[in-house]
Amino acid sequence: MTNSSIWREMNIDKERVTEIMRLCGCKKKFYDKSASEYEMLCELLRIYPIIEGHKLREALIKELCRLLECDKSDLSLDPDNAANIWKKYNSKSGTQDYTGKENCIPLQEKTVKKYNLKNKTVVFVRNVPTFADGLDNDIKKVIDVIGKDGAVLCAELCSDSFLKPNPYAARKTYEKIKNNEKCNNEEKEALYYQILCEIYSDKKYNHIPLIIKVNGHVDCATKLLEYMHKYNMTPRTFVDVDILTQASDVLKLCRLSCEYALITPRVCATENNISQEVDDYIKQLAFCYPIGMIDLLYL
Repeated sequence: MTNSSIWREMNIDKERVTEIMRLCGCKKKFYDKSASEYEMLCELLRIYPIIEGHKLREALIKELCRLLECDKSDLSLDPDNAANIWKKYNSKSGTQDYTGKENCIPLQEKTVKKYNLKNKTVVFVRNVPTFADGLDNDIKKVIDVIGKDGAVLCAELCSDSFLKPNPYAARKTYEKIKNNEKCNNEEKEALYYQILCEIYSDKKYNHIPLIIKVNGHVDCATKLLEYMHKYNMTPRTFVDVDILTQASDVLKLCRLSCEYALITPRVCATENNISQEVDDYIKQLAFCYPIGMIDLLYL
């Protein structure tokens, strides 16, 4: 490694950069500080297109222009140009040239797959169980439905508190429902968490995307995501938010995103009618979250 590098000399918040890399689903080495400085530059240029509107984007352009002594119009910020940027800085600063690969690492396949979600492909976990044939069979019914091509599982939160899945308590609640006994909302909610987590604890179903409808229950959604992350239940997850959800809460919900557990927000809007409020909200959100990772859901 050289004594000086353009990565080291850039006056940008490196901790914020690694946080953005995690949100973008970059490999672990880019946010656990095990990647080289040259690799960090390459990866930052790779995700550059999806951080449009983020304050990091302008800071990056400004610093690279300053260090390379050039104008914006003369600067091509793409990963294929990383080696040239690195070499150009080294020649200006008088430091040794990079001794690793001269060519930038190839463009990786896009981390984010855009889903065209339609109502018929979305399965609401609380609407499928009939509680008629036994809890295990009801879970199998959910799996059968979401096993179809393009299906997505949706969990709609209805309480402020998250109850850790408990098989014993879930079966007791199931028996009460089956026998037409009254159950409180807390018991029902715990039962649905149990169903949800039983599905995703089986690695065969981790390819099925999950939508979490927050409904204002930010703390509950955060604890659910933390629980699923802790026990390695890592489906591609969308968190539905609306303009009443603060941008800081969106970051709180999605901060567990990483290479293996990509969690991103979806902003709800009325079909064919993006209001000024929604537009302003997306701009506000993009200031602290990579806009290329935000999906827009038309209701």
